[in-house]
Amino acid sequence: MASHFGIDPQGLVGKYCPKAIHDSDVPILHCPLEECVQRDAAVETEYYDDKHGRWLRSGMYPSAQRARNGGRVYVHLVQDVTDRKAAEESLRVTVERLRHLVNAVTSTVGMIVEARDSYTAQHQVHVSQLSYAIAKELGWDEQRCESLLMAGLVHDMGKSTVPIEILCRPGRLGDIEMSMIRTHPVKGYRLLESIDFPWPIAQMVLEHHERLDGSGYPQGLTATQTMMEAKILAVADVVSAMSSHRPYRPAPGVERALDEIHRHQGLLYDPRVVGACIKVFTEGGFRFADELAVTEWV
Repeated sequence: MASHFGIDPQGLVGKYCPKAIHDSDVPILHCPLEECVQRDAAVETEYYDDKHGRWLRSGMYPSAQRARNGGRVYVHLVQDVTDRKAAEESLRVTVERLRHLVNAVTSTVGMIVEARDSYTAQHQVHVSQLSYAIAKELGWDEQRCESLLMAGLVHDMGKSTVPIEILCRPGRLGDIEMSMIRTHPVKGYRLLESIDFPWPIAQMVLEHHERLDGSGYPQGLTATQTMMEAKILAVADVVSAMSSHRPYRPAPGVERALDEIHRHQGLLYDPRVVGACIKVFTEGGFRFADELAVTEWV
């Protein structure tokens, strides 16, 4: 204690704690000893000691021991955690830089897609918004929710390899044209797999058109083979697509979209995801926005 506070050890023995350590005749603000006495429970805190420029971890503990005068003995442990706090701050800065880098990569990808096909760009924003909201409703932690936010923004990146004449053609597409469009999850995966995202974004993109019964593409995965994030993207993708106008058809609307996923839950779509999606619309008041300010969550 004396070395931590730069005090002569003899200056501590038998002295009033606030006076000996803080040169105060009364308890300091938020005094751990006073709180420990009042609560009759341990009080642990971390604080920065301006006087000595160090981070300290303080633990005040009531004991069953009694002093010679009958007073209760309290044990106060102090640990210098300056090095640990410095390491935590360094890690925080590194993570922050990584998040900004991921944001920049995703924003660039979004601009590339938008420059070529504004319908797909807006759709990706909507899928990102809804996927994030669904993940939140499912009770996922913030980092896992952010992975959906990110994956939604790039899930149709593979469509940048499909001729624009096919993507925006009015009317029904032929089998060959549909097969070209159905390559976009694989193309997106190949474009994204080399980027060191903090989450398996490329895999989510690859699987977002899979269905529980194995009728999806490109791999025909079933419920147990498809990652949960992809199941969320699948539902958000359908709802967004049916809620938006396309060159080849008018928008069926949100109600039709929710009815679609409800009718096919358990067969094509995960029931938990469907339930969460319907709830964010009917109880949470979710609405698609035209833009997603990614910097708000960085």
